[in-house]
Amino acid sequence: MKPKIAVFGAGDVGHTMTADLILAGYDVNLLELPKFREKIAGIQKLGGIYLDGEKHALISGKSGFAKPNMVTIDAEKALEDADVVFVDI
Repeated sequence: MKPKIAVFGAGDVGHTMTADLILAGYDVNLLELPKFREKIAGIQKLGGIYLDGEKHALISGKSGFAKPNMVTIDAEKALEDADVVFVDI
């Protein structure tokens, strides 16, 4: 069973890591601080992140649309069931 992952930070690295991990088969929650909520607005509107695997994939090497388990500014919700937390600083 793969661990559940929370990615904290929705900058370029956070977007890429989230999408790539999802395309590799992981369940991922994406968390951003409330004052930076605009960084997740587009993902919430589209329902996910498109990743070009040739240019950006770190783990999966895949391209595609990745739908996070959760995209939120609520840290308690995002971290509740997470086994692993990655922080994009």
